[in-house]
Amino acid sequence: MSKARREKKKAGKAASAPSKAVKGTEKKPRAMSVERLEQVFGKGHESVDEFVQAVENDLRQQHLADVDENDLKNAELRWLRHFSATRKSIAADDMESAVQELQFALKFAERLNDYRLANTYGELGFVSMRLKEFDTARAFFRKALTVREALYGAEHPSVAIEYSNLAMSYQWQREFAKARPLLEAAVSILDKHGQWEALNQAEPYEALSAIYKSKKEFVRAEELCRKALEIRDQLAGHLHPISIKTVELLIQIREAAGKPRKVAEARKDYDSRLQEYADSKSFGAAAKMLKHLLEHKTTGIENEAADASISDFLRLVARR
Repeated sequence: MSKARREKKKAGKAASAPSKAVKGTEKKPRAMSVERLEQVFGKGHESVDEFVQAVENDLRQQHLADVDENDLKNAELRWLRHFSATRKSIAADDMESAVQELQFALKFAERLNDYRLANTYGELGFVSMRLKEFDTARAFFRKALTVREALYGAEHPSVAIEYSNLAMSYQWQREFAKARPLLEAAVSILDKHGQWEALNQAEPYEALSAIYKSKKEFVRAEELCRKALEIRDQLAGHLHPISIKTVELLIQIREAAGKPRKVAEARKDYDSRLQEYADSKSFGAAAKMLKHLLEHKTTGIENEAADASISDFLRLVARR
């Protein structure tokens, strides 16, 4: 091979070989700036994070638009996906994400136009209450009520629960005069139905019982409380924390009515349930029970009564 050809071949190899960068001079990949994003996508955003969120929202909207309105099975699955995500967000106390998931769930629920639409409105109502947007909550609860009446008729038990939810929004604001007629309507429907199918059917009885107690109408208060206890014992069992809490309300009613013998009778039942619970459950379950009692201290029952319940339970657990 001639010298000229050897030099030409050597030059070709050098051109094709990867160049070795001097240490410390390598070019690092540069993140795309917001300005560049604006040039590419034609949207103004204050930060990259905001841009990413906007793109995700665009994709979700496209995801919704892609659903064939006649494909109800697909809509059912997608509603369930977003509705389930809502529950996770609520459990994590992330109300912003919960609202967003419910808005997507609502689009599918509107296409299905069945009980899922009422469920979605109801969940939006509860999230609005958590955000202390009570007027908004009531608007959603009324929509849920309208849907259930259209689906099942005005005397269906699920309609009673919507009355109860609407009443709850007034109770949270201590507007008991507005809550009472709604609870009366709920109880009237459930009395006619006469069958207990869901634990939340006890709620209007208990709430109305507390209102009658505050009005010193103790006979009616006890009647309603005992009905709530009957439902909870039947559906949740006599050792469930919510059943034990209902016995506590019964004690308070009898104390306010000045019936010491009846108080002693209810107290014996309460102590028996609490003792049995402490004896039969693990310490993990006991911790859940204590958490339940602490939560009730901040959600409606008198603090003095809640303190007594917590003390009773801790004493029983300590004996084990």
